[in-house]
Amino acid sequence: MKGFFEELKNRNVYKVATAYAVSSWLIMQVVNTMGTNLGWSNDIASWITKILIVGFPIALVLAWVYELTPQGLKKTGTAQAETGENKKMGRRLNQFIIGVLALVLCFLLIERLFFAESKIDFGKSEASIAVLPFKNDSPDEKNVYFCDGITEGVRDNLSRVPSLSVISRTSVEQFRENPSSVAEIAKKLGVQYILEGSVLRLEDRSIIRARLIYAPEERNMWSEEFDRELEDIFSVLAEVTAQIAQKLERTIAPEVMKNIEYVPTDDLIAYDYYLQGSEYLNNYYYGGHTENLEKADLLFKLSLERDSAFAQAYVKRARIFREEHQFEFFNNQSLVDSMLLLCNKAISLAPNLADAYCLRGAFYDDFLYDLPRANEDLNRALELNPNHTGAIVQLAWINFVHNREIVNALRLFKKLEKLDRSESGLLATYISLAEIYWDLWEHEEAFRYLEKAIDIDPGLNGLKTWYFVQQGKIEEALELIVNGGDSLGKFAALGFFHLLLEDYDEALRYYEAWEKKAKRDGIEQVSELRDWHRYGQVLVAMDKEAEGIEMMEYQLELNKKLLLNFHQAHSVYYEDAGIYAFLGKEELALEYLRKFDSINRWDDGKLHFIQRDPQFDNIRENEEFKAIIKKRMEEIKRAREEVRRLEASGKL
Repeated sequence: MKGFFEELKNRNVYKVATAYAVSSWLIMQVVNTMGTNLGWSNDIASWITKILIVGFPIALVLAWVYELTPQGLKKTGTAQAETGENKKMGRRLNQFIIGVLALVLCFLLIERLFFAESKIDFGKSEASIAVLPFKNDSPDEKNVYFCDGITEGVRDNLSRVPSLSVISRTSVEQFRENPSSVAEIAKKLGVQYILEGSVLRLEDRSIIRARLIYAPEERNMWSEEFDRELEDIFSVLAEVTAQIAQKLERTIAPEVMKNIEYVPTDDLIAYDYYLQGSEYLNNYYYGGHTENLEKADLLFKLSLERDSAFAQAYVKRARIFREEHQFEFFNNQSLVDSMLLLCNKAISLAPNLADAYCLRGAFYDDFLYDLPRANEDLNRALELNPNHTGAIVQLAWINFVHNREIVNALRLFKKLEKLDRSESGLLATYISLAEIYWDLWEHEEAFRYLEKAIDIDPGLNGLKTWYFVQQGKIEEALELIVNGGDSLGKFAALGFFHLLLEDYDEALRYYEAWEKKAKRDGIEQVSELRDWHRYGQVLVAMDKEAEGIEMMEYQLELNKKLLLNFHQAHSVYYEDAGIYAFLGKEELALEYLRKFDSINRWDDGKLHFIQRDPQFDNIRENEEFKAIIKKRMEEIKRAREEVRRLEASGKL
């Protein structure tokens, strides 16, 4: 054995192996660097690696069999002695190895000096990504729906990875035809990575091309082409997700990967119907035309006729059903049962379908007021898809207005601010954040978010009026509302503001205009018309007590109807408590104030305003009244301190 190893040394096999290994490593580093920046497919690096691996034993065999001499390759004898030519060849190999090592050192030095800033610390940086609409490379322009379905499939899969922040579809839709650069898009969306691609559909095949870009440098990080049979489409979507996560060094847990690899249907025709229906449904949400809703429902029905176990199709039908009957669910058990049947069917077929849990949870909250079930479903949806904006916004509002878990609500809305960068999404989020900060008595921050909302929609400048009123700045509120057309809302607001200023003549003038318009429009009987009691206060202040009390009692009757129709109209409890307090019926006032307090609906600045509201003047010194206000103020103080602590530590 000793002689064999000596022979390896004499034939320079060790040196050839070293030279080959070092050279191969240098080649791979150059290929990886060039490939990343030039957008080469991963296949190129893969094939070069395979060639170098296969070449290694071949090089060793050649080193054993042949000897490189000044006269060229010569076949080695059976026992190669250490000749002068061997020594000379050994020195050449040593020089070659030293030269390659010098190149390696130069390569590492250049990379450290010139590319250090472009190194991405995946462990520390937030991996936020936007999936742009994939382009339709198919000859048939109508195949856009198929491209959108592939885009949505990739986005949905990536959204399931907890360590990725994936921007919503509505956010990226604005860039479908927008020629903006990658860097501009990323800056507007607040992301580091952009995924773009294209889809070519050819009968029973699809060619999907995808490219991942590190946006700050517009540098290609990964690209791939998937030329597969259509029946492999779901495995391709899973493969794209896995490769991107690997490139971003994000680990996908086995249970998450199982959900990503889930095949929703084996029937490609059913899937095609589903994608077409989804396109019509999205067009309805963007454009609001009911014919799109009808076409979508028909296509989902066709999909389910092909595959009755297609869970996603049941979810989409449930969405349409809710949209069609959204004003009819109250006190209609048949419609409620039909809605829940669709959601429950989807969940029974696909227990890990986030969309189904989100839809059912939102229904429990919005129409059935079943908060425990709503919380359970929405939290389950976020476990399955941490980037589900629908579940985030619904759960945020439950935390804010029902549970009064203000810190959790704030955390969810700030996450939503990052994920939904559409104009409408940001507008709603900014308004919500303004309201939360206002409830925390962080007025400066509230106005900052309100100004952001007004920048998007200047017509919302009137929202400031309610904030001014809660601060007692009635004159500022009046300045904002005097302009504009004559509307019920404007007349009611002006009457109310003058009531607060104790300018009863002006208040009466506007309330009379309000009443006249309501009667002219034929809506004075509508229970949602909620200002009769304030009108009554003005009349009482002007020595028209009987007429004023009659109006207040009329408002109480309207409020009973509102409670009957909507189960829990929280504002009614506040109004009734105020009316009874104004009428001197202290026990009834406290009874309704307890009811209001028990449902936790102190949002919309009510804790600010109740301390100024003249309706409650008669019970303001009541010990129970003061205890309720004190308890709620202490809760707000604790929440405010926690928010400040979390913001200071960068955790919020």
